[in-house]
Amino acid sequence: MDRPTSVSHADQRTARTAPWNQLRWWLVIAFVSLTILPIAVVVPLTFNQVRTQVTAQAIDQLGSITDLKIAQITRWIGDSHALLSITLSNPVVAQIDPILTTIEDETQREGINRLLQQLITQDNTASEGLFSQLFIYDRAGNVIAASDPSQIGKIVQRQPYFAASLDQPFTQAPYYAVGSGELTMLVTRPIRSLDGSLNGVLAGQLNLNTLGNFMLERSGLGLSGETYLVSAENNYLLTPSRFAGYPINRSYRSQGIDLGLQQQNGSGVYGDYRDPPVPVIGVYRWVPELQAVFLAEIDQAEIAQRFAATIQLIGLVALLAAAGAVGFGFFVATRIADPLSRLTATALQITNGDFSQRTAEGRGSSEIRLLTTTFNRMATQLQETLSGLEQRVADRTRALEQVNQEQERVLAALHASLQERDALSATIRELSSPVLPVADNVLVMPLIGVIDSQRASDLVTTLLEAIERNRARMIILDVTGVPVIDTQTARLLIQAADASRLLGAQPILVGIRPELAQTIVGLGVDLSDLQSMADLQSALRYALQRN
Repeated sequence: MDRPTSVSHADQRTARTAPWNQLRWWLVIAFVSLTILPIAVVVPLTFNQVRTQVTAQAIDQLGSITDLKIAQITRWIGDSHALLSITLSNPVVAQIDPILTTIEDETQREGINRLLQQLITQDNTASEGLFSQLFIYDRAGNVIAASDPSQIGKIVQRQPYFAASLDQPFTQAPYYAVGSGELTMLVTRPIRSLDGSLNGVLAGQLNLNTLGNFMLERSGLGLSGETYLVSAENNYLLTPSRFAGYPINRSYRSQGIDLGLQQQNGSGVYGDYRDPPVPVIGVYRWVPELQAVFLAEIDQAEIAQRFAATIQLIGLVALLAAAGAVGFGFFVATRIADPLSRLTATALQITNGDFSQRTAEGRGSSEIRLLTTTFNRMATQLQETLSGLEQRVADRTRALEQVNQEQERVLAALHASLQERDALSATIRELSSPVLPVADNVLVMPLIGVIDSQRASDLVTTLLEAIERNRARMIILDVTGVPVIDTQTARLLIQAADASRLLGAQPILVGIRPELAQTIVGLGVDLSDLQSMADLQSALRYALQRN
């Protein structure tokens, strides 16, 4: 049963939906948003997490290097004291006279000097040069023996280590010696007789090149890292800088240096001592034996390069995920939107009257396929229902023809109603009820289907216009096709009857079935003012008799 009709402007706009209003693109946008928004949040967090982890690893690595090198320094100082203790156990040293300010026995003097020279030689060979020189001074600070004969006779009483060295083993932190201006570090051990009295002091001037070699060892420091010591005395470097143009006898400052010289231990990211400062990741430790701060630093730019590849990989994964989301979103959107678009087009054609249209069912068992199947089944049922309605109308028309055959005066009117059957069918499809003139001054208005408020208003309007146009005196309201009469429908009947009487027409109600009668009584609706007949034929006889 094909009844195509012209497509309205609203339907045309529906069929030509703009791309930004199509479900397909909204689904694509939703898929992309659900992927990109988490990526936009997670990727920066991941970048920061990776940066934090790499920085933490660098600090841990620098901390390990710091602990290792400070342990080397401590062992170096301990080894120097151990060598002094071995030297003190030599009988030649133990025989020094505590009263004499010089050693008068030339043989004894030469023996001690040779011993010290021999120790320096052996130290430089076996111990990688702990000392640059050894010397002995008496309680007055006079050097009475030395590995370097030129030092004999010098007075060390004004040196910073002198007073502390007379009581116990002592380590003098690096300092710039008075007179020579040379960076010097010593360890001392008192020489005592058997009764515990002080005979003198054995002092060893440490070889600071060894300390510098410790600092210049670059294992684990990468390309830009360095370790160095800064003295509490004037913020001078105790070990050479690995960068050219930074002499040791100049004051240097940085956050790490300042905090370390405040005897704090820690780490952080700060600008180093270079000019201009270079951002570094650094670890600083206070070394009390040296009265200096130990610093291990590496350029932040080098650390950044370590996680650059990771960041690039994360960015690539994020980009691929976004691209995959677009592709997958478009694929899924197409799988969802295409069947719905076909379903919409079919519904539009059915709305326009072409009830033969059906939507092709997709594959699988998804909800969309179920929706398509259900829609096609509903369209078939709708077509069958409308066909049945048309058949009922045809049956009713034939009944009217039989009545008109019995009444010669209504033959012309029934013949006219047969010619208007197609119009009546169209009217039924549009959920409206016709008003049929069946005889002079007699109209029949069959009511079919559920009657809502809008349709009720249209029915009353149509009825009143028909009464005025046909100058009707009898109106037959046939409710046989109304499945349920509720309060609203009963109110419509009363309203239609009252309006008809005002125009001079008498309403007659036809088609009240037993169940409808019970419903009307149950609703408490008073239809006693309406003339009621059992069927249309009886109503027609009554109308013709009263006409």
